[in-house]
Amino acid sequence: MRLRQLSRGRANASGRRRTGVWLAAAFYVVGAAGTQASTLGIGPDSGADSAAALSRSLAPRSPDRWVPEGIAFWDVRYGLAWFTAAFHCPRRGSCAMVGRTDDGGRSWQVVLRPRSVGQIVAAPGSNTAWMVDDQCDYWPKCRPTLFRSDDRGRTWHAIGRALLGLNFPTTQVGFGSLYDSHDHWTLWRSGDGGRRWTAVSEPCHEDGPWGMPLVSFTTPKQGWAFCGSQPGAADQLKALFRTHDGGNSWRLLSTGCWWHPRPRRCPPVAGTVSEAGYREGVAVAGRRGWIWVTNLAPAVVSADGGRTWTPIPFTRANPLRANPPQIDDIAPFPRKSAVVIVHWGWKRSELRRTDDGGHTWRTLHVWRYG
Repeated sequence: MRLRQLSRGRANASGRRRTGVWLAAAFYVVGAAGTQASTLGIGPDSGADSAAALSRSLAPRSPDRWVPEGIAFWDVRYGLAWFTAAFHCPRRGSCAMVGRTDDGGRSWQVVLRPRSVGQIVAAPGSNTAWMVDDQCDYWPKCRPTLFRSDDRGRTWHAIGRALLGLNFPTTQVGFGSLYDSHDHWTLWRSGDGGRRWTAVSEPCHEDGPWGMPLVSFTTPKQGWAFCGSQPGAADQLKALFRTHDGGNSWRLLSTGCWWHPRPRRCPPVAGTVSEAGYREGVAVAGRRGWIWVTNLAPAVVSADGGRTWTPIPFTRANPLRANPPQIDDIAPFPRKSAVVIVHWGWKRSELRRTDDGGHTWRTLHVWRYG
């Protein structure tokens, strides 16, 4: 997922609309074993100003003050999102908002006001979510904190150190990536809800900032990995892998010829992963997979387990449109439904939903800030 702050380049943060007066207050408690644990709770009084400001920013007027960056849904009705400040931080050291929706994304309420957010993940069909702090620029030296909530975002507890590109198909099993000082990437698996991690096989074998394996698991065993080589000239060689044993082994599912074991024997195949654009993310629910890249190429969806791909209509290039839309994040559901954040240049963001596999979309919410 792309991280962006409009006023000064890219950054991480979170937030959401709230018509009440809730704000998260951080406090620290010492556990019985003498270790320090961090708990983020919600109080009813201290957040009136920020909640009111966010509520006003999401009202049907412009400019809005908060930009949606990422979403995580437990089901089609309940979910979380995180936001960055659109123009400037309203308070020193606090450029993020986290919000929750109880109506599928049409309205939002503030549940947390952290200093920053790098990612939010939800385990489908549960009440559990994870949040990555973003107080770190170089992970080999300063891995940020990983927080967990088991009450749909009302309270958060620090459980350990975070990983990049987190994905949790259940409340206990999760996957994420780390890189070392040589920009070498590894893939990790947790079986206890994110407290401890063990390494599994990493399919991409790409070093460098672009080498992170982007993964999406539907069960503890079934998952996809989206890989990319060094990008350049608006193109990036990409590959899609699939595992049936929880990341212990991977099978090449779809790619351009460069990633093929025998490039000279690689025939052109309809539906292979296009080299146009730079990869942004992958999300899977059931047999339906979604891939989105930069706005140099359309986002695509597969209904047959990744064998063939169909462009999402509104992301196709349009010579009459100066700023084609960019998908920032996708939350898929079983069958044919999905919710996406769509970014239109520097002017507005939209939350859209499809119930027919990506053929048609309806707008749930609009944020205007330009």
